[in-house]
Amino acid sequence: MVLKLILKLRWLILPLIFIAVFLLQTLSPNYEELVVQKGSPQIPKEYNSQQALEILDRYNEKPANSKEDSLVLVFHDEKGLTDAQLEKISTTVDGLKTNEQLYVTDVQNPIGDDFLESQLLSEDHKTLTVPFSVNVENKKLEDIRNSIDSYLQPIDTEHYITGGSAITEDNNKSTQEGVSKSEWVTILFIVVVLIIVFRSPVAPIVSLLGIGITYLSSLSLIAILGESYNFPLSIITQSFLIMVLFGIGTDYLILLFMRFKEELGHHESTFSAIAATYKTAGKTVYYSAFAVIVGFSTLFLSGFNVFRSAGAVAVAVVILLIVLSTFVPACMAILGQKLFWPIKKVQGHKENKFWHFLGTYAVRKPVLFAVLAVVITLPNAMLYNGKVSYDTLSQVDPSYDSVKGFNILQDAFSPGKAMPATFVLESNHDLSDAQSLAMIDNITEEIANTKGVKQVYSATRPQSEKIKEFYVQNQSQTISNGLEQSIEGISEIQDGLGEASSRLKDENTPSNAQDIDQLLQGTKAINENLDKLSNGLTSIEAGMRKGEAGASQITEGMMQLENSSNELSASTLQVLGGYQELYTGLSTISDQYSSTAKSLSATLQLVDAIQSYTDTLAQKYTELQSDSDMQQLNGSIKQLKASLTEISNGLATLNGKYTEALVNLKAANDGLAKIADGQKQISSATAKLAASEKSLEDGLEQGANGQAAVISQIPQLQVGLDQLYNGQQSMKTGIESLTTSLGTLQTGLDDSVDGLNKVNTGLADAKQYLDELGKSDTSAFFAPEEALKNADFKTALNNYLSEDKTIAKWTIILSDNPYSMEAIDTVNQINTNVEYLLEGTEFQSAKYGTAGVSADNAALNQLNKSEFTRTVIFMLIGIGIILVIFFRSILLPIYVIISLVLAYFTSINLTEWIYQFGFGHASGTEWAVPFFSFILLIALGVDYSIFLLMRFREYHNEPPKVAIVKALTHMGSVIMSAVIILIGTFGALYPSNVAVLMQLATVVIIGLIILVLVLLPLFIPSLIALTLRKREANENA
Repeated sequence: MVLKLILKLRWLILPLIFIAVFLLQTLSPNYEELVVQKGSPQIPKEYNSQQALEILDRYNEKPANSKEDSLVLVFHDEKGLTDAQLEKISTTVDGLKTNEQLYVTDVQNPIGDDFLESQLLSEDHKTLTVPFSVNVENKKLEDIRNSIDSYLQPIDTEHYITGGSAITEDNNKSTQEGVSKSEWVTILFIVVVLIIVFRSPVAPIVSLLGIGITYLSSLSLIAILGESYNFPLSIITQSFLIMVLFGIGTDYLILLFMRFKEELGHHESTFSAIAATYKTAGKTVYYSAFAVIVGFSTLFLSGFNVFRSAGAVAVAVVILLIVLSTFVPACMAILGQKLFWPIKKVQGHKENKFWHFLGTYAVRKPVLFAVLAVVITLPNAMLYNGKVSYDTLSQVDPSYDSVKGFNILQDAFSPGKAMPATFVLESNHDLSDAQSLAMIDNITEEIANTKGVKQVYSATRPQSEKIKEFYVQNQSQTISNGLEQSIEGISEIQDGLGEASSRLKDENTPSNAQDIDQLLQGTKAINENLDKLSNGLTSIEAGMRKGEAGASQITEGMMQLENSSNELSASTLQVLGGYQELYTGLSTISDQYSSTAKSLSATLQLVDAIQSYTDTLAQKYTELQSDSDMQQLNGSIKQLKASLTEISNGLATLNGKYTEALVNLKAANDGLAKIADGQKQISSATAKLAASEKSLEDGLEQGANGQAAVISQIPQLQVGLDQLYNGQQSMKTGIESLTTSLGTLQTGLDDSVDGLNKVNTGLADAKQYLDELGKSDTSAFFAPEEALKNADFKTALNNYLSEDKTIAKWTIILSDNPYSMEAIDTVNQINTNVEYLLEGTEFQSAKYGTAGVSADNAALNQLNKSEFTRTVIFMLIGIGIILVIFFRSILLPIYVIISLVLAYFTSINLTEWIYQFGFGHASGTEWAVPFFSFILLIALGVDYSIFLLMRFREYHNEPPKVAIVKALTHMGSVIMSAVIILIGTFGALYPSNVAVLMQLATVVIIGLIILVLVLLPLFIPSLIALTLRKREANENA
């Protein structure tokens, strides 16, 4: 009914179609610009790299959903950059951010910054890099790059703009240019093939018009949907439209035209021939197109925008069906047999003898040919390892500035330094404390030890090298050295205290008390002798008063006086000597006690330091808190500290008493010195008296007066001796009290010696532990409080911690090219290692991730694998259901799907070998090739399977073996012609020089060849024959 209406309105339909195409073209935005804006791979937010980018935005305090791209300016001079060049570059670079028309948001000018200069200026001074960011929210990246290039024109130094975004953009442009080249090659090839197939210029022109209308309408509609409704687009969307529309569109038109040509020979009316064509071949085309639509529609279920973008093919095939249902029958009705001009005799296509031959033998010996088909395909398919490449750089034309700049960077520094990865971690608390910094350094060490990492820069390693002073291994050695000195000092104190204890035993107060008793007795004897002296002097005076008569008595008295005076002087000197010896002994002991007190004070300070060291060790290594040896050592230290404090206090009291005793003894010494001096004067006077005996008579009166003077001084001497005696009594009491204290002191000193011995033993054990710790591989990080206040260390923290100190950043230089699979494996390993490291710690719930080209590719690799598996399952299920409905059979769809899967894995493996060994692509096929080649090969292969099996069903009245051979015979030429056209269509992608398109074409071409030579003419007929044989065997049984 609809077909009759279309044929009736054929002259109206054609202009309406052209008007519709014109309107779509007019309303459509620029497709290429739209692809540049929205065609880049968009990794879902739940992936690690995207979470890292969000954390980085918060680190840099950027607003949410801000659109910034990071780029790099590369300045290069083969002769070396001069100071004048660097100064000019610095001045120009500073102006980038101030010029609002350039949309530059941040610039890192390394000139004048020693740290940045060491990182961004090559060692040979030939290359300088300047990282910067641009805001692409309201401006296209291409326009921004052009504006910056114009701004940098005054600089005569060679310079380029590169970076991940720039390379991706240039890759898109390179691909678009390649696609444009392939369009014309494809059109030219199809024209030639159609002329050969139809032997007429008219049918090819109508075919190209139909496909052209479909292509232009589809591209315009998809661009409108992309701009207005965010329809998924990518750089491969246009390529897919060309390949599929020019491929299956031509196939469908060949099938329709060949059947129309055949029906014209069987019908007198053109309209009847058209109706018959659409009833048979048209049904096949609709079934095939519907299967393709279902297959490509499953791509909309993908979570990846690049894969979803291929769903545009489903939209294009719907438009193709509209064109096939309107434009094509209208042209058939208008042209009739003229469609095949200049051929006058219209007849159907010839039988295909090759497929007839293969099909005949396949049904005769189905087991043999089924096994043969499997042997040809399965081993090859099983060898496929799925190795892919994410090297965008290799796909871009080397003439682009982004590639030139990257290559210079790679040569001047290293591939990893040209595009470093960035690891970030976000916590809910301040990360600048000692414990958090220790974890930051643990993460740094974990990353640094990951295979494929060359250098890591972080808050604890701002120069990528360990700061030895911050590591327990180094600190333990320092503490060990301090403990060694402490042990030596304590040993000296221990020896001193032991010596003091021994001397106290030797010089204890019993002997000193005996000395004091002797002093008391001597003082008493002096006093008694003074009485005698006084009596003698009185007698002398009396005798002298009596005159000459008493001369003999005077002589005797003089002798007595001289003897008494000498005896008294000797006693006094003895007492004075004893006092002086006692004073010297007490002074020595007092000095020793003072020295001991000072040693004890130093020991207390050392014990405090040791306790502080042990507390630090226990804090750093929590397992030591439960260690029995460490607990015993801490107990000994506390007990020693208490004992030393008590001894120190006792010594202070004892030193006070000693000082008081020394003062009293000094006073006694001074008194005795005066007495001795007086006695010396008396002895002198007595000697003079004895010498003047001859002039006694003349000087009796003078002598009597002298004697009276001497006698008058004796009471004062007696008073002094009484005071001395009382002082000696007090001294004796003090020394007896001191004896008790010295006993206590001696006991305390002995206890101190024992305590110090225990401490020494504990310190020796601690030193041994620390020595072992220092020799071990322990690299625990510990930042003392004073280090956290250091200005240089604060600068490092500011460079790698956010403003609020809740986000930490690591800059990672990889050993491999950031686009390589090795770099992807390294990033994945970093994330795995950090996840394992943080497990069970307070940072377990922290957000973290790795950003950068390698991280994006790692996420892309993970996404590619997961989406490939999921989409393949959906697509095969969808196509399988459609085939079951079409064929009303379960086995036939299974046979078709098995043959398509075998064709795919065989062709993808052969393609990998060709590019690996033939073109040196050791990294494998491009990452998008396995997915899209599968989609294309399944969609196109199912078309040809439907072509064959629908014709097979037309012969339902024939025996199955005969029916399948007839189907092969009649459809062989159509399918092989269609395959040749598809091979040419995909072959037209080779001039694009775009690796992903070339590899994609290779997979599809090989797969189609395997289909038409092995699987369709041998494998499927063999399986049909085996099914029939089994059915017959069951019926006979």
